[in-house]
Amino acid sequence: MHATSTQPRTRSLRRIVWRTIAGAGLAALLLASGCGSGPSGPAVDNGICGHIEFAGGVDLVSNDSEVFYQFGFHTRGSMSIVKDAAPQAIEVTFLDQNAVPLHIANDCDIMRFEVEMLDPTLATVTRDPALRWRFNITGKKVGTTSMTVAMWHEVHAHFTSQPITLTVVAP
Repeated sequence: MHATSTQPRTRSLRRIVWRTIAGAGLAALLLASGCGSGPSGPAVDNGICGHIEFAGGVDLVSNDSEVFYQFGFHTRGSMSIVKDAAPQAIEVTFLDQNAVPLHIANDCDIMRFEVEMLDPTLATVTRDPALRWRFNITGKKVGTTSMTVAMWHEVHAHFTSQPITLTVVAP
């Protein structure tokens, strides 16, 4: 009789121990899924907001036409703009390890992209805060330079493009 009265107590203790271990493991997994402080995980619009394991490329589109594409070491396209013309709007889409577009959440404040111009005297880049994944480029003087586009998560880049040739031509 004594053995049967402790058996339910032993099962109950085992369940508590396993639930505690499972809960601790889940908490550790959730904490490890980000790569730094701050929120991570899905955002309100179901886009990505947090650490991206592998970004493999970028696609730049202007007026519904692709102007530059990079996946791994494969690149195609270059950019040409007219000096002193209206700014050219460029939509930026980063690609995952399978060349599938990454949907970054619009309300994610820990993910961003940056454009670096090798010679900023040839062209300027402006941004509209309401259009997070777009930049505008305006030619200032005739010539050729290059630029890169990088996807950032908090304080480190997850992806930086190969140099993108930019030619500013006379009107």
